[in-house]
Amino acid sequence: MLRIPDRAQISTLRDFLLQAGYQSSQLKGELGLKDTLHTNLDNLPPLLERTAADATLPTLSRLFFVGWPTSVERCRKYIPDDILHLCLDAGVLLHEDNEFAPSVVITPFENTLLFASDAPRHRADNPNVVLGPSGTTRLFTRAMLRTHRDSLLDIGTGSGVLSIAAAAFSERVLGTDVNERAIEFARFNAALNGVNNVEFAAGDALAPAEGRQFSQILANPPFFLTANKRFVYSDSPLELDGFTRKLAMEAPRYLEDGGIFQMICEWVQIEGQPWEERLRGWTAGSGCDVFVLLGPKVNPLDYAEWRFQEAVSLYAGQTSHLMAERLNYLREHRVEYVLSGVITMHKRKGSNWFVSTAADLTHENCGPAIRERMESLTLLAEQKEEDWLKSKLRVAPDAVIMQAQALGENGWAVTRVEVSKPNFISTELNVDLPVLRTIEMFDGRHTLSDIINKMQAAFSLSYEEAKARGLALAKRLVQSSFVLPAILQERSGQE
Repeated sequence: MLRIPDRAQISTLRDFLLQAGYQSSQLKGELGLKDTLHTNLDNLPPLLERTAADATLPTLSRLFFVGWPTSVERCRKYIPDDILHLCLDAGVLLHEDNEFAPSVVITPFENTLLFASDAPRHRADNPNVVLGPSGTTRLFTRAMLRTHRDSLLDIGTGSGVLSIAAAAFSERVLGTDVNERAIEFARFNAALNGVNNVEFAAGDALAPAEGRQFSQILANPPFFLTANKRFVYSDSPLELDGFTRKLAMEAPRYLEDGGIFQMICEWVQIEGQPWEERLRGWTAGSGCDVFVLLGPKVNPLDYAEWRFQEAVSLYAGQTSHLMAERLNYLREHRVEYVLSGVITMHKRKGSNWFVSTAADLTHENCGPAIRERMESLTLLAEQKEEDWLKSKLRVAPDAVIMQAQALGENGWAVTRVEVSKPNFISTELNVDLPVLRTIEMFDGRHTLSDIINKMQAAFSLSYEEAKARGLALAKRLVQSSFVLPAILQERSGQE
């Protein structure tokens, strides 16, 4: 059991680790430890070799990155006595014969945050195992909308990663988890990182937050699809994607007006029911706009193999039955595909919209692009024609024009013009040259009404024809965030 030292002591531990170079960049650069998510049990020999050098950082990495017992002599050579005593008193290290054995691994995250979680030898048969930052966590933190929040709720906090990361832009954070061991780790990690504006409570899903509302809610819930509910942190406690559905349907009740709910999760497409129809059913009547960023879409066999390989790398013990077990479960429930992604819901009065789009969820800076696209879609839903005519629109600074040319009888001629943005959302727009000339008029200084008058003169159109074309083009460009209201761009630049 972890014991939390007083704040001065635990800050000494954190400072020692960071000053010794125990950060993501240095572990990767100096030791070649590229996977700082957790130690895979099938890559132990190279990890031990990389941490064999007689020096401080390799010694710390062997203990806390690999989670491997290290001789007392070597530890005392490179770790001060007060740090060793602190780790022993806190239960972070155990004294076994002539070795110090770690009970936890400590994972650097976003370079200077540190997160303790169960060491590999405590994972195999423990249903309440607690893991540190995972690949899913990293994807989700990139997609998080990081605007200032008065209050934020983190459902399924685990070791507290999202709660502690969100504390940097939130006044108050509540992290909840049904696993009481996870709450123990989360509290330890908040103290380790010197974070004071986070509280943690044990309880199922939203139960610990009953009666409260929040500016933002985050959820990285257990969503793995399996018949055997083996691990609390990963395996959905309800049938198929039922737990994801439960959160999507219940979370809006805990949101303030204007609040945001974001969840990274998996869901299924059942025979005879398109997946979008399934998600629309979950969110209908929620009072929220819904923006779905669609990541990988895989068939049941590929999904079962993916999760099987993951289990083999993470856990010791018998795993050979897991693939057939999972595959049979999906087939029995007539699952055609398993889909994954980030669902963002914005609580807003008025006519709500539902939009989904494919995305590269590994992109480093997803959050601002999500916010930009949602603001654009909300503008389309709310703005009346007279508002459009008065609006000043500007081509987005990251919009790119690409032209394709072909050699014909009269030389090279443009055959295709494509507008795109080099961000993680898959969006391209094919236009012709007259439309391209019109797009150039969106400079943020002139109103759409001014641009329509110019279109009328340039293309010899009646005013009504020019207005119809101008409005349609503006809405089409705004929907894809190629053109944005100048005021939104100015605000984004100030932030």
